[in-house]
Amino acid sequence: THRAANQGQWCSMASRLALCIIWLLVVYAQSTYAGHARHPHERSRNSTAFGRHQRTDTLATQAQRIMPELRPVGPCLLPGLGRLCGVTRSRLVVMMAAAGRMNRTMPAAPFAAIAGVAALLAYVRARLRRGHRREDARLEDGAGRNSFDNSLPSRLEILAHYWSCPRLTLRAPVGALKGWVLATLWLELALFTAPELCVLAVPEVVELYSGVLPYRQDKPDLPHLVEWLLPGMASASVHGSTSMGDWMGGPPSPLVASRVTWLRCVRQALLVGWILFLLIPLSDWPRAATAAFATGAAAYFLLGTIGLLYDPCHNIQASLLFVVVAAFAVPDLASNPRSAAWLRHTSLVAVLVPVYLFSGISKVRYSGVLHQITGDWLLAVRGDKYGLGDEKVVRAPLAEVSLYIARSPWLCMLFSWGNLLVELALPVALLYLLARRERGWRLRVVLALFVFGAFGFHASILLLMGPNFLRMFPLLVLVVDPVGMLGASSTQPVDRQGGGAIWRSRPSALDLCRAPLPLVLLCGWWAVQIRADLLGLVRYGFFPHDAVPQWSRPITQAHYVVRANPYWPFPELSMFAIPKSPNFVVSFALLSAVGGTYVVIATRAAVRLVAG
Repeated sequence: THRAANQGQWCSMASRLALCIIWLLVVYAQSTYAGHARHPHERSRNSTAFGRHQRTDTLATQAQRIMPELRPVGPCLLPGLGRLCGVTRSRLVVMMAAAGRMNRTMPAAPFAAIAGVAALLAYVRARLRRGHRREDARLEDGAGRNSFDNSLPSRLEILAHYWSCPRLTLRAPVGALKGWVLATLWLELALFTAPELCVLAVPEVVELYSGVLPYRQDKPDLPHLVEWLLPGMASASVHGSTSMGDWMGGPPSPLVASRVTWLRCVRQALLVGWILFLLIPLSDWPRAATAAFATGAAAYFLLGTIGLLYDPCHNIQASLLFVVVAAFAVPDLASNPRSAAWLRHTSLVAVLVPVYLFSGISKVRYSGVLHQITGDWLLAVRGDKYGLGDEKVVRAPLAEVSLYIARSPWLCMLFSWGNLLVELALPVALLYLLARRERGWRLRVVLALFVFGAFGFHASILLLMGPNFLRMFPLLVLVVDPVGMLGASSTQPVDRQGGGAIWRSRPSALDLCRAPLPLVLLCGWWAVQIRADLLGLVRYGFFPHDAVPQWSRPITQAHYVVRANPYWPFPELSMFAIPKSPNFVVSFALLSAVGGTYVVIATRAAVRLVAG
């Protein structure tokens, strides 16, 4: 009793100290924000970087005018990575300008410190309360009134059992999710997503474009959602080489200013919601913590969706889908082991595995099987300034290495084999092992190879080509279950009945509500891929050997290949997949084989589950 009282005093003192620190940081942040927000457009009026240019200005000229006003941010400040900010593409110029403007108008350091203090307080409080944590009364009953009692489960209950495999549960699910939230906030606040889209800088992106959404002719499948999310915003059909000065720059109109102000309020809701989620203990106040996370998740999803419409890319869709998945698991994540198992299983099968698997299938679809085996799709054929994948290496930190590899057929073949391993072999193996509810060493080995291969894959892309996929790293760390790998004690409720009574009990109402979500996500992923193959077959035939990439022929040519990529919510993932030798028959057959085999294996596993 004396020890518990001392722990309570220490917890109370730590809580008061942390609240005082958070209050001081909030006051400092608000004062700094008020000082920067007095004249939000003063810099844009006096600077030629964001002013309106003549129609005759080229994209290179505008980039030269804008880039001197930008400061290196995020990873560009690290030694050897300064070339990441040497962008020339119009969309990346705008993203960097928006990130720089957000960095000047919103203090990132205080909010990052607040999030860190909140997470530290939550960790200290969890350590102090670990010895006398209350257990869930429903789980103590084991096979009591919630057991099946020899009655046949319904299909929804079978689905809930299937997606909550005991071997896939997280040992510290609340800590893992809060770690992901903290890492994501720090990445966005520190602008470590530069020069790609920063979710927190979306209001500045809309402000720079003056509310005009540049729908590009080479992206016809991009959904027209901005008119619904931002009523009154205009749209302009532009091509990649069109001057940005026609729609960018200058003080925004009153309508655009009001929309930007609303988006900044959404950004504040994101920060406040997720900081409160880091601070509130989920086991004691589940409703308050759930509301805080749901607020931040909704704001993150909205800002990410709007930013994706202005900057079509492939590095944010996994995070957008994960916040939706996590929102279904948060309400009982601290008390229900099924929720933790469902979160990890769904994140792997319905979010991470499709991102890599369909990226590899897209390369097979547009580059061809033979080019994937020989590595010819990585060779540079357009000039001395093009590196791996025949892409420009202007912003690649290791540009010389990329140029050297791109001119060596043997090295390109080795890199192509590594890409096939990370984007085809390992995702398919992991998908089938998870479908079988594998519990042995095979799953652990394949999962470790998949995650570490993804880390190396994204690091090599960042250094050799320039695109930034650092936003994927927190999600990869979460699904590995670092607490379980380190052998730490579990924070899950104790099964006093033994024999897995927790997992044999009937699923709760929340388990039944979230059970169909993984199937919905998988159907969405497969529908986008099948649609791309069917459209390719209709437009270009079964074997379009004379179809050529977009950059090699004018747009009026009959066999000009346009990739069917909707980007939101499920992308085709055709990044770096230059249509050199499209073959839609092979990709469709590969999709059918992988999907059909997964359905068969998962159905057999579900039948065995019912029989057991």
